[in-house]
Amino acid sequence: MANIVFLLGEYYPNFSATSKCADNVIREIKNKHKVSVICYDDLSNLREHDNINIIGIATPLMKLKNWINHRYGAKTRGRKSILTFVNFILRLIGFLGFIFKKNSVNSSMVRKYYSAIKLCDSKEKIDVIIPICFPFEGLIAAYQFKKNNNTISMIPYLFDPFTDNETLHRFSWLKKLRYKRHEKLEKEIYKYSDKIIIINHMLKSPIFMQNNTFNNKLVVTEHPVLMNPKQSINNDGKSNVVNLTYTGALYSNIRRPTYFMEMLKLINSKIGFQMNMYSFGDCEGILNGYQKDFNDKLVLHGKVPFADAQLAINNADILISIGNTIKNQTPSKIFEYISFGKPIVHIYSHNEDIVVDTLKKYPLSLCIKQDKNNINENSSRLLMFCKENAGKRIPFKQCMELYYDATPKFVANQIDSFIKKKTE
Repeated sequence: MANIVFLLGEYYPNFSATSKCADNVIREIKNKHKVSVICYDDLSNLREHDNINIIGIATPLMKLKNWINHRYGAKTRGRKSILTFVNFILRLIGFLGFIFKKNSVNSSMVRKYYSAIKLCDSKEKIDVIIPICFPFEGLIAAYQFKKNNNTISMIPYLFDPFTDNETLHRFSWLKKLRYKRHEKLEKEIYKYSDKIIIINHMLKSPIFMQNNTFNNKLVVTEHPVLMNPKQSINNDGKSNVVNLTYTGALYSNIRRPTYFMEMLKLINSKIGFQMNMYSFGDCEGILNGYQKDFNDKLVLHGKVPFADAQLAINNADILISIGNTIKNQTPSKIFEYISFGKPIVHIYSHNEDIVVDTLKKYPLSLCIKQDKNNINENSSRLLMFCKENAGKRIPFKQCMELYYDATPKFVANQIDSFIKKKTE
């Protein structure tokens, strides 16, 4: 039994999309190995949940922000004004500090991760460190610890790019300015890595496409969210009305719902449907603007707990996916959808959209490229797909056979195999 330490950002009970993926793998691994998680938590304490040791870390600025939000979070006008002003000042300070740094790394966070790794190691010798990207600071801390303790193994688990990230560096000119420094740092980290687990879309990042130095270390997988869902049936929801459902984030610069809503307008009178939006982000104004077109056929539920979103997916007839404008990132949501075996309509904006390739082997899928000139034809395709496939379902066993590399078990087995070979 190995002692494995994962480095994450958010974790239980406040999961991000990335940490939820990591947690799926952790729950497989903890059946064979001892697992600890270092994650964001302003309590900065040691606790246990479901046989997983959790070590919280927080920078002074994170603690200050949390204290201010707690202190002035009461919903009185005066307190809300103070909270808004103070948060604005803190964001401004953070922004200016980010702009004038030599890189896009939070050095204070790196130090916190490193101290927590040392604490874990002092209690029980660490065998394997698995830093999850993002946050990239975890990779740097693991690399620094590995350099000073070469008997441990380091396996970065990369969900998103760092050097070539389209949004992390905030401005394209800043990304270019820091590019060589970031690339050098990434290559140094991977040089010291024993294995590198990467999500499939990461293969298109220049650091892997243009450099085969790390090929023998790569383990290519998909988002580990393909799990047999708990299926419950909402009998009240069964009718001749097609239940269209979207779950997840919507952001105007990354994932806009406009084109899909315009297609719905064109088929509005041709089919009975209810469009359920379980969404959050900065597109609520856009969606509110469409309610006059659909009345009660468009239901805006807002952000809901994970369990409620899963229930909504289970009760849907057709699942709606809206692709990223960012070309080197794939949302994990598509594999959550596939888990349920429901028909999927994916709306995409560019030919490099990786989800289109993912869905080519999924029998119940329709991919529609956003094109104003073809919107009438595309809306007709959407209408026909809904009429022919509403209510159909692919058995989970078939989904797992098609996408086994998207199961937590696949990733956990890769890590376990590495540990076994190392100890032989």
